[in-house]
Amino acid sequence: MSGVPAEHDDLRRRMARFLPLMDSTGHASGVLLRERLEFSRIFQTHSQEEQRAVAARAAAEPGFAPTAAAYRNQLDGLRADYSAHIARWPPAAISDDAAGYRAAVVTLQRRFHDLLAWEERHLL
Repeated sequence: MSGVPAEHDDLRRRMARFLPLMDSTGHASGVLLRERLEFSRIFQTHSQEEQRAVAARAAAEPGFAPTAAAYRNQLDGLRADYSAHIARWPPAAISDDAAGYRAAVVTLQRRFHDLLAWEERHLL
């Protein structure tokens, strides 16, 4: 998991760019939607790699199993909520309710930040 800190930094940078990008390009712009897609791709790849590393550690260190289970639950919940967020906010819905979309993004980003911090405390 040696590349994890750099991956976390990349995910944080992308989240930090998202709201200003939304403000400067419009809430449903092609640029914003491409950024959202790229974030999703990077997060999925990162979380799959990290989940494999956590499972391997839990197998090697039985005392780590409760931490691994807590991580899996937290990650699974965030993935499900992120999928629901994407389904709830297609471009037309974003255009129709820009303030609602912004609020939903802020809430979801807070959870992503919390997950990254948790990973850094418990997994690195």
